[in-house]
Amino acid sequence: NLIISFFKQEGFLKESDFINYYKELYKDKKGKAAFKRFLESKKISSYSIDIAMLDYNENQETALRYATLYLKNKVGSNRQLKLKVFAHLKNKGFSDKTINEVMDTLSFDNEENSLNIEISKYIKRYKNEYNKIISKLANKGYNVNDIKKILKKEGMSNEN
Repeated sequence: NLIISFFKQEGFLKESDFINYYKELYKDKKGKAAFKRFLESKKISSYSIDIAMLDYNENQETALRYATLYLKNKVGSNRQLKLKVFAHLKNKGFSDKTINEVMDTLSFDNEENSLNIEISKYIKRYKNEYNKIISKLANKGYNVNDIKKILKKEGMSNEN
């Protein structure tokens, strides 16, 4: 602590220089909350952190890139995908405002296709367990009526 105090007094260790250096690295990779957590973990004073947060702008294109990459090979109900993308971006430190703006630009219109994929997978796994298939898919966020409609097309019904 004595050495660090000496270096700070002599101007060798300036929190502002440290913050500005890492701000450039973080702004295209993480959100505001992640940068704040990083600074807190490095024992930067709360005053310096508050000042740094005032002019830290989250990059919406970065958040959109993360969301698009995350969704690339994901299947599931639109509701489930939206929740997962939201959580993923939140873990990257993006604010709710930025996440909601990104969510508005994303398209979640492949639910019927992903439901067909999921149904065929569950038909193979659970054979003729009609109610179990419906239960599993409903838990994944799919609409029960949509599930029943596709199962009927597949030749399955509650009577089987």
